[in-house]
Amino acid sequence: MTDVEKLCIKRALQCLRKVGAGVTEKNLFDQVEIGIGRPLTTIDRKVILAMMLDKSWVYSYTDPITDEIRYAIEPAGERAIIAL
Repeated sequence: MTDVEKLCIKRALQCLRKVGAGVTEKNLFDQVEIGIGRPLTTIDRKVILAMMLDKSWVYSYTDPITDEIRYAIEPAGERAIIAL
């Protein structure tokens, strides 16, 4: 994991922790880009999200009202913020 990936993941987890409820992938990575000060490619977004899901730091669910996929932080993600 590169330093940029670590920074992006930490920022994403912090955003999810602040929101509490789930957020869409677009809104999440908009906040990550603001936090790191540079845009991310689509591949960067997919890799970062896949890492967080693979490590069980976040989970996804479908919003029953809007049918959008949303992401929220897991307890392991809370601990990962400290480790990163």
